Amino acid sequence: MTSDAFKPGDGFYRYINHKWMEKAKIPDSRSEYGAFDEIKVENDKKIWSILESTKERAPSVAEIPKSHTDHLRFYKYIWTHRESDREEQFIKSITGQLLACCNGREMARMVGWFCVSMVSTFIDVDVEEEKRTPYYMRNTLSPGRLTLPVRYYNRISLHKTPIWLSYVSYVRTCSIELGLPYLYKAIEAETQLASIIGTPTNEDAFKEHKGEGLHTWLPDFLWEDFLNGAGLESHWKQHMWILNDPICLKRLMKWICNANVEMITAVLTLHMLNGTAKYLRPAISQASFNLFRRSIMGEKQPASEKTRFIDDTSDSLPEILCEEFTKIEFSKKKLNELTDMTRRIKEAAVETMRESNILAKRTTSQVVEKIHRMKVTIGSPSVGSPSVGSPSVGSPSENEVANAAYYPDSLLQTKFSIYKAKVRRRLKDVGKPVNRDIHYPCFVVNASYYEEKNHFIIPWGILQEPFYMEDRGLGWNYGGTGATIGHELTHAFDAEGSEYNAHGKFRRWWTRKDRAHFKNQTRKMVEFFNKFTHCGKHLDGEKTLSENWADFGGLLITLRALKKLLGEKGATEAEVKKEIREFFTSYAVSWRDRLRKRAMEYKMARSVHSLAEDRVDRIVPHFQEWVDVFDIKEGDSLFIPVKDRLKFF
Repeated sequence: MTSDAFKPGDGFYRYINHKWMEKAKIPDSRSEYGAFDEIKVENDKKIWSILESTKERAPSVAEIPKSHTDHLRFYKYIWTHRESDREEQFIKSITGQLLACCNGREMARMVGWFCVSMVSTFIDVDVEEEKRTPYYMRNTLSPGRLTLPVRYYNRISLHKTPIWLSYVSYVRTCSIELGLPYLYKAIEAETQLASIIGTPTNEDAFKEHKGEGLHTWLPDFLWEDFLNGAGLESHWKQHMWILNDPICLKRLMKWICNANVEMITAVLTLHMLNGTAKYLRPAISQASFNLFRRSIMGEKQPASEKTRFIDDTSDSLPEILCEEFTKIEFSKKKLNELTDMTRRIKEAAVETMRESNILAKRTTSQVVEKIHRMKVTIGSPSVGSPSVGSPSVGSPSENEVANAAYYPDSLLQTKFSIYKAKVRRRLKDVGKPVNRDIHYPCFVVNASYYEEKNHFIIPWGILQEPFYMEDRGLGWNYGGTGATIGHELTHAFDAEGSEYNAHGKFRRWWTRKDRAHFKNQTRKMVEFFNKFTHCGKHLDGEKTLSENWADFGGLLITLRALKKLLGEKGATEAEVKKEIREFFTSYAVSWRDRLRKRAMEYKMARSVHSLAEDRVDRIVPHFQEWVDVFDIKEGDSLFIPVKDRLKFF
């Protein structure tokens, strides 16, 4: 695994992963290939076994499945029998409605409809928990997104890049192939919207408004029609609304008021095509691939039909697949081992925070309470059930897509229907206390912390080799899965998570002095990451701060838990050294990754995560244990004097 050509002190990530990186090849259909992708390949085989054993059945028009099996049978039939011309008929039925709009009211209704459909557009309508008492779920309006990152519209110098040229070609192809001459206007419309979204605002991140007061907030906007189109005909005036980034949001909605109908029609049509072009005729799907996958991510060819079917079904019906996937993965032994690991890491977190000298005693006691109250789900979150790791996923009536209608002649119409069913399910929670259940795909290679619920999930999908290996020692599994658990736990005390209390309520419960100390610690981390470069560009330590903080704190807490466990087991000094070497080795292996240059540039510009190499080489040098077990010398590139090392709380 390690390489004689590299010294650990000159590049630990490459020292551990060099031999793997020489052999590993990025598939033509991918922009990167790493440990996460290796696991996904194996998980996809399990999902394929589920789909392959499912017998397809044609639904009647708008039929609602009666069971989980029916969902899979219907979806498999529709996917297998899809035809691009029928999908285009569905798209044209929507563009026809857009073109039929002859006044502002009709267009406002269509904008509302798009905001809650399977279309990622420049305004987003959703539901989230309010940040003050009574902490109910509220309708939310937020600025959305454009086809490209904002900088491509605002910088003329980027209009000669492959990404911009592919964007123009994509719009032109869709316009010609679908007979939509007005679509060219979308480029002008998105450029205008980019000037709004890209303008910094100094106002608070959110505001709350009573629905009936929205007319006062923006009198010119046709609220009634917009919200009717979004399916919010009843009671929207009586409910409280959360407005995220309200200055930007108001500017976007004023743009709708002032723009001509053709501009709005063009940008909505383009945004619909962004998510549907891959299902249309070859010329359009190829233009879409050339922009989104080749030019932006560096991929060389589309994924296979089999992979697309697995990904598409996983995206549309995650809860349905989870029931079957959990049956395959459920292991009482693994669950018990990881439950004990989680308990020990939480105890180590409590000990770490109690030793901190930057938080007030009262704050520290509240931090400890938050850790104790933190809910952890390992394996599969059970719908409507508090049991952890249970193979039960609940009845179809509890499912987000229970009432979705299926259409045998159109995959896209079915996908829109499924998405709308999910939106309707979320809208039912408006005006009610937060539903603490979490709908999380158990097969994904990821983990997540939900600050508004003080709950983190480690799904079956990531509990695989190399993160978790039953035939390896404690050091290996603590360095892989343990570090993941510690990472998610630490998110409870990053810049965002620390604003939510033990009950998941948004409340500024730290003192001003606490916050000042915390900002001083994190500022040092920002400055540290900012010093390093890739492709001639400096890392953005501010943008990646929360994830870097979680990497650092998670590794520190998990290492503490491992050392305590080894002490309890009476491990010798040599055994401890061996397990700590395994700990850091496993951590580095879990981040092994090969990345195409374009994907690297895109990640650096858009992602809140640091690149894999930096998640290792910018973190481990701050640990004396790493210095000791790998014999790091003062002259080594990664060596950091003790006085210059980052501190966690």
